[in-house]
Amino acid sequence: MPLAAADALGLHDHSAQRGAAPAGARPASPGPPHDDTPVRLTRRETEVARLVAEGLANQQIATVR
Repeated sequence: MPLAAADALGLHDHSAQRGAAPAGARPASPGPPHDDTPVRLTRRETEVARLVAEGLANQQIATVR
């Protein structure tokens, strides 16, 4: 899955990245104790992620069945 789509869905663990946060960024919340648990997407969520990666807008995605 392309990084932009994965980032939009929150599928990447960025906790190991170092450096300053962007201006105005909120501090990261601690999250659940087992952040290494794989994310399972439904068939539709996977399809939407693919469509986002292809560059479709929300209204375009809503019309795809």
